Parts: sequence; C-alpha cells; structure tokens
Amino acid sequence: VQEFALDPGTILVAHDAVRPAEALHAAPAAPADGTAGDRPVAVTYTGSLYPGKGADLLLALAARCRWAHFTIAGGPPGHADGLRGRAVADGLDNVTVTGPLSPDDARAAQAASDVLIAPFASRVESDSGVDIARWTSPLKVFEYMASGRPMVVGDLPVLREVLRPGVDALMPALDDVDAFCAALVRLRDEPALRERLAHSARERVLAHHTWEQRARAILARFERTRRVGSVTIVLASLAAGGAERVAVNLAAGLAAAGRRVRLLVVDGSGPLRTSLPADVILEDLGRLRVRQGLPGIL
Repeated sequence: VQEFALDPGTILVAHDAVRPAEALHAAPAAPADGTAGDRPVAVTYTGSLYPGKGADLLLALAARCRWAHFTIAGGPPGHADGLRGRAVADGLDNVTVTGPLSPDDARAAQAASDVLIAPFASRVESDSGVDIARWTSPLKVFEYMASGRPMVVGDLPVLREVLRPGVDALMPALDDVDAFCAALVRLRDEPALRERLAHSARERVLAHHTWEQRARAILARFERTRRVGSVTIVLASLAAGGAERVAVNLAAGLAAAGRRVRLLVVDGSGPLRTSLPADVILEDLGRLRVRQGLPGIL
C-alpha cells in the first residue's frame, strides 16, 4: 500500500484462517514437563521446506537442544530427503523428517506435540523463489493457533498483524539460534506459560481468524463496492500450495455468487488448473520473466 501510494480504505487484507471445529475441538496445552527427564520434549514443524521456512535453523536447534525431539513434516519430497540425510550425517538422532503429510496427519502430528515451531528467516521463499517475507500469511500459523499447543514463531513483522508477542506465541528474533533455543527452554520449564500461550492463541483464532469470518469480511467489502462489475485475482502460479488453493476457492465462490472473475496467473500450468470452474476467466501470462516484473505491472 505504501510502495504504490494506494488508498488504504480500498484495501482489504484477508489473512488465512482455520475451520472453527479445528480450534473448538483442540486439546488443552500439553502437560509435558521437560525438567522431569522422563521423555524428550516433542517439538514439531509442519509446512513446506523451501528456503527461509526454517529447516537449517531446526537442525541447529536439534544440535543444541538434545533434550527435545524434533519432528519436521513437509516437502517437497526432495527437500525432505536432503534434510533427512543432513540430520543423519550430523548425528542428530533427535530429528525425524517425515516428508509431506496429509492435512489430517499434519493436524495429528501437531496434536501429539508439546511445542509447535515456525522458525522463519529474514528471507522466506515461495516455490517460485520469490521472497514473500513482507506479505506471507502462513496457514501453519493459524493451524498452530487452533491446535491448543504453545508456539515459537519467528518474528516476521507481517505476523504481528495476527500474533501478539508474548501473548499468543513466543517470537524470537529472526535467524537467531540462541533466541530460539532460549524460547524452547522457557516453554520446557514453565508449564503455566505453555498453557497461557496456547489458550490465548486458540481464543484469538476463534475470535478473528476463521474461514467463515474471512468470507464475511470479503463479501461485505464487495457489497460496499457494488459499482465494481468484475474482480481480478492475481497469482504467481497454480501450484498446489495453501495460498493458491485459497485463491482458487475464492474465485470459484465469487463466480458462483454472480461476479465476473478473472484469475491472472503468471504461470498457469500447475495442478490446480483443473479445479477452476468454467465461469472463471483464466488469464495465463505463461512467461517466467513476468514474475520479477509483476509488482511494477500492478
């Protein structure tokens, strides 16, 4: 908004969300006590393994925090295989790399954990290699909030639109292994903190970040701008990622509600192309060099 001198009143930022049932049925914060020494503290990451999502930092943490067991669930499969090989080569027997999981299995992995972690770096890349750190809205964060588990999340400025540091999550400085390690130690040693963070995050996601609330906000914006006859949604690709699925579902819903919807895609060859209904107009730019010039085009 600032970069292109847009009127903030014309912009709606609609963050990702969760289904209410995922939060309403979440279990209370895990009662594990790492100081008891009876079992490792279960620390889990679920999500993609592209650069900047935190895979390198997770291995560094595993080397430092031998009292914890780290489960890393995500893909693509090649990234998972490489990470698994690095863990073995470094002698990290407290790391399990599962590879990609289904949504149900990912939620089960979260529920089986003591702490959920998202150690974002200062540069976060999408599947196309674009730095998305300024505007990312990671589905994992909202799933974590609904899980009933305490979170440690890298302090990306954009995530402060969703999370309150020290209230909903511990948010260490980006790329700082010492800060992340200290956060995990606090959650290991402070059961009351674990419970407070988990409860606050679950209450916040129910109050502000369900898909139903998101849809109502979007529809309300369109109701206030009836003069707009068509809607254009811009995507980098039709890859099977969370943001892409949300955009395709939004396009389909708006088209079903009678709006004229154009989906402007830099690379439209992804698997979600077959999910588009016939009444959504697909504009496939089909040129990779447009990726870098897209902000200027907009």
